[in-house]
Formats: sequence, C-alpha cells, structure tokens
Amino acid sequence: MGHLVDLVHYLIGDISEVTALTSTTYKERPIQEMGKGTHFDVIEGGPKGAVENEDYAGMLVRFAEDSFGSEAVGTLESSRSLVGPRARYEVEIYGTEGSFIWDFERMNEMQITTQRRGQELGYRRVMASPGMGDFDAFLPGAGTSMGFDDLKVIEARKFVEAILGVGSSNSNIKDAVSSANVLAAAEESAATKRWVEVKTVSGTTSAKRKAN
Repeated sequence: MGHLVDLVHYLIGDISEVTALTSTTYKERPIQEMGKGTHFDVIEGGPKGAVENEDYAGMLVRFAEDSFGSEAVGTLESSRSLVGPRARYEVEIYGTEGSFIWDFERMNEMQITTQRRGQELGYRRVMASPGMGDFDAFLPGAGTSMGFDDLKVIEARKFVEAILGVGSSNSNIKDAVSSANVLAAAEESAATKRWVEVKTVSGTTSAKRKAN
C-alpha cells in the first residue's frame, strides 16, 4: 500500500484525511525460507507460521487543499490474496471532462477518454512513445515497449543523481515520510473506525494545485 500512496501523491497530491479498513483472511501460512524466493512464490506444505500483516487494506481519502486534486476524493485498495492478477497496479482517474486508466501489467499503454457526447464515446488506447518521460532514451517508437528492467535503470540513475546533488525532482525523504504518515493514519482509522487526519509534511514533490 505504501507504493500506491506514493504514486497517488505524485499524480494527484497529498492525502489529508483517511478512513480505512483491513482484513487478514488467512491467519497462518507456510513459512518461506529466508533469503529464497520472492513474494510471487506460492508455497504449499511444510510448517506454518502466524501471518503478521493484512491480506487486504482499503482506504477512502480526501486530498489536501493545496493539492492538484484538492476537490477530489479517492479509493485505494491493496490485496495479497487475490487469484488472477499477477502484478496489477491500476490507476483510474475520473473527471467531468475526461477519464484515464493505467495498469502496470500493461505499462506501455493508457486508456483515455475526453468525449462526453456523440456516437464514438468510450476509451481510446494511447501507447507510450518518445517524448513521454524517459521512453526515448530506451526505444525508438511506440509499440516497442519498455520493460521492468528499464524502469530499474531509470530508478538507479535518479538515485545516484540525488546522492551527487544533481537533483531529486521526483522524490525525496519528505515524500517517504508523507507516505508513511498516511499509512499510520490508516492503521489508526482501521482500529478506531473513524476518519483520521494525516500529519502534513512540507517540501514533498507531490502534485500541487497551480497558483491562480
């Protein structure tokens, strides 16, 4: 859920208030040997141990007044027990003049609609291409898709640039603290069953509302 909160901050703006619920469907699971495998592995048989984190977490959120999405509300969900999705990481944004859908499993394409009237309503597919972020540093044109390893190269470059003081335009330690504050508020909300305000952090790279 932390990665999702960070992405929402980057796209829409700081979250100011949350109400959340969590659920642990499976109380025990087979124990995975330390240092082996990944969280994609399905382990069957062997000794079991108590599950220490949630199978599902969901939030309703409101955004800060100075955020790009200051008048919007959002729903965030994360689950580790769904059958079917492999690496689904989907963002859906709905507005009065258009809507947008993106899924990490199909990360080189977006679904966009900007029409409200006429006979050809619905989404159109827009493929990633040169001019979109770092795409053209890796590939010559749309349809030749970037992969997960390419993203790791970009991430490593930006990390090194931040250490060298070249710049940290996409993230900094304050972003990490801001995301952690949302998760802390969500945990408190799930326990108390009420809305909880998120502690504000100044100096993040979250999407901010443009000055009038």
